[in-house]
Amino acid sequence: MSALVGAAAAYDDTTVKFFNYLSHQNKSYISLDEFNMRLAVFTKTDDFIEKWNANGENTSNVGHNYFSDMTSEERFPPQSDESSISNEINLYSYYAYDENQTVPTSVNWVNVGVVTNVQNQGSCFGGGSAYAAAAALSASLAIQTS
Repeated sequence: MSALVGAAAAYDDTTVKFFNYLSHQNKSYISLDEFNMRLAVFTKTDDFIEKWNANGENTSNVGHNYFSDMTSEERFPPQSDESSISNEINLYSYYAYDENQTVPTSVNWVNVGVVTNVQNQGSCFGGGSAYAAAAALSASLAIQTS
């Protein structure tokens, strides 16, 4: 046990945070080179987080998540431009405004039946965005096809 404590003392605070992050996110790497690269990315992310949270002018706090060891290229891959979309698709043809159309002042989508029930995320840490996206897509599809 004392050897483990001594080994941990040899690392700086960021490296210890990184090991905790790896354990929490259940991550591992295939080589020492990748480990060192991910540690460098994590260190840069951690520096940003520390500076942001220390700035009293910010009205929010930020923290680590599953993406903290990923480069910006991995988190935000280049998107294709509109020219790669088939010319047969008119992106703006889905809705035609009719000024004579009467619409209700509000719609309760729960009562209409297009909002899904609350889902149990179980142990899916950080999966709320995925559940929210799936629910939004499901509701949108239900509204469009009803």
